[in-house]
Amino acid sequence: MKPGPWNLDAFRYFSGEDAEEHLLVNQPIREFLDRIDKFFLIGAKGLGKTLFLRYKSFNYRNLYGDSIRFNVSQAQLTENLDIHANTFTKEELLKYQKENLWSLLWQLALWTMVFRICKEPINPKLDRIIDQATSLSPILARLLNNRSKVGLYREFLTEYQDKRTQIQSGVMLFIDDVDQALHNFLSSDHPTDEYYDGQRNPSVETWINAQMGLISAIYNMSRQNMHIKIYAAIRREAFEGYDGELKINYEQHAVKLNYNKEEIKEIFIKNIQLIDPSKLVDKYSKNPFERFIGFDNMPHGFAKDVNGDKRGENVFEFIYRHTYGRPREIVKMGLEIYWIVTGTYYANLPKEDQIKEIRARVNRESHDLFLQYRQEIIPHFSIEDLSNFVEKIHSNVITKNDLAKLNKQTLRLYFNLGLIGHTRSDNHNATLVQEFRPPATYNYRAQDPLPDSDYFLVHSSLDFTLLNQHAFGHFYNKHNIIGNGYPFYPRITEPIYKLSYYLPKDVSGNRMNAGNETGGHSLPLSTYYHSFFQFDEYVERHESLTQQYVTSEKILSLLGRICFCNRLEKQFRDDFYKNKKSEFFQEMNRYNYVRRYNSTMREQEPEKDMDRFIDKLIGRFITLGCYLFLDMRVEWIHELLKTGKFIFSPEKSESSFSYIARSFFIRDIRHDEPRDPANPIHRNIKQTIFNHLSPHEQDCLKRFIKDTIDEVSYLNWIKESSHIEWLRDDLMKKIWRPT
Repeated sequence: MKPGPWNLDAFRYFSGEDAEEHLLVNQPIREFLDRIDKFFLIGAKGLGKTLFLRYKSFNYRNLYGDSIRFNVSQAQLTENLDIHANTFTKEELLKYQKENLWSLLWQLALWTMVFRICKEPINPKLDRIIDQATSLSPILARLLNNRSKVGLYREFLTEYQDKRTQIQSGVMLFIDDVDQALHNFLSSDHPTDEYYDGQRNPSVETWINAQMGLISAIYNMSRQNMHIKIYAAIRREAFEGYDGELKINYEQHAVKLNYNKEEIKEIFIKNIQLIDPSKLVDKYSKNPFERFIGFDNMPHGFAKDVNGDKRGENVFEFIYRHTYGRPREIVKMGLEIYWIVTGTYYANLPKEDQIKEIRARVNRESHDLFLQYRQEIIPHFSIEDLSNFVEKIHSNVITKNDLAKLNKQTLRLYFNLGLIGHTRSDNHNATLVQEFRPPATYNYRAQDPLPDSDYFLVHSSLDFTLLNQHAFGHFYNKHNIIGNGYPFYPRITEPIYKLSYYLPKDVSGNRMNAGNETGGHSLPLSTYYHSFFQFDEYVERHESLTQQYVTSEKILSLLGRICFCNRLEKQFRDDFYKNKKSEFFQEMNRYNYVRRYNSTMREQEPEKDMDRFIDKLIGRFITLGCYLFLDMRVEWIHELLKTGKFIFSPEKSESSFSYIARSFFIRDIRHDEPRDPANPIHRNIKQTIFNHLSPHEQDCLKRFIKDTIDEVSYLNWIKESSHIEWLRDDLMKKIWRPT
């Protein structure tokens, strides 16, 4: 029977004899399936350990029939270790930290299983301890619950070993989910957790040694009786953390699951081939991604090349770099995309909107993958350390200068987890290449040091987390798409334009051509513009202005979130948004935007005048973003720029308008504010104001407006998806934007 596409459940997906037609079986998997002496399938979560352990069980049942006894039925194929949460506490489990103790427990439990399967009697004392249990989970649980009887356990094991020759026919056991059964206990809080940095942590020691004890038990039993074959799935992190002298011996019986990018791509394409043709976007295309999604290439939202053109990538590369490169993750991505592209509206969208839909869904799902990856860490992943890390970085590219602000221990951990990458030289092409470690290949007991690199890189799965802390678009490096194997381009110098690019087309009154003491400048504004924008002579001014505009866009982005919260609070009468509004106001304190915007520029103070002038340019830009796009009242803007805070009050103030008019010389700004987006007159007033601005101001405002509109699809701090829909459909579609 042909399986359906994007099936995440290995139990349902497995379809027996025709499985290989729909699965990717690479060389390591083939070796595990074909060799009887490969007992251990080593891999991270999400690589298919369960699937291929079951497939091996299925094949051996077909091959050996009734001549072999198995521990579970044909329907089950593997025994999945499952210990009830009330069986014992984490405190009790932590008493079992030593590998040799776990090896004893596993050998005793497995020998008991073998003797049960072969209908051979076991010691009555042991039978009472395990309460006549016949499957592995209750046997192991009851042995663990009787820690005081460990001395007896050694006697029972010796007795089994003396009787091992009684097993004269083939027995095969298939064991899965050992890692998860233990993780469920060890992930809970315990006083010992906070005193360890991840090395020799009691929880980690228990988790690693429990699995390595199982390997030791299987290895010993296979040598003691050739009729017994036991196969188990083991987590890669546990195997990597093992430093015992028998590791080389164990490796001879182990297969490490891994996939390269091309193999993951093949898995994705195999699932596309399973889709009903009637549900494909373009069923006649020869390109599988065009058939499935409707396009194969997409531009990056922010990264540009030396010519100012957006960098692009093919759609699979985009999807892949938002995962950790594991089959389950790529299939989950495919499933999420499938729900979008099979919707009734998708096929009729313009290509640009289709790309936006896919980008937003992939980014959101990537965040979910990060949340799941966090859960894999023993005993837990520190949320406090993550918050501190995210707060201190300002981009998805971290320079050497940034390192001094970061906790080196946290950075080292994230590097080992594959959440932080680095750049290395590609000697063949004399370029820099990005490199991230694969997931779950880290060693809990001995983390690798940070490499010597000029740049460190933040994995794309953290984008949503960064978005919570930083303005949309501004944590993205402007020159690079971040992904393992992608090229890395060091800083590209921002272009320097002629004065005409920065000069407003018009300002209020005759202030461009004449001094205006009331307006706060003794010389014509054109004089200040000509003096300031001599970037060929004052390069540092260009860098300062560029950075201050970037900061201003971040401020406007936070103000946008504050205004969103205010609208959402009113619309849904939910205090959640009142609290979020307070959080965003608190974040505003990180930026220096309370300045003496209203100070006078005097002819006899040219150096101070340039400082005052740049303050006015920045205040003018913030005011324009607030007034034109965020629909903030003049009074709110005035209060914000003077005190750093404001309240959404309907009260009017003549002094506020006078302050704005004097400080920022914006033509046609008015006290009678054009705040009704449904009114064409109001929209025309805003467009007129926009038309008077400099090309530089217009470009920066367009970028801010586009980023703010696009951001709505990524706002994971919004409480309900219906609230996002209201923002996107009822508010953002009505709001003013330049034509």
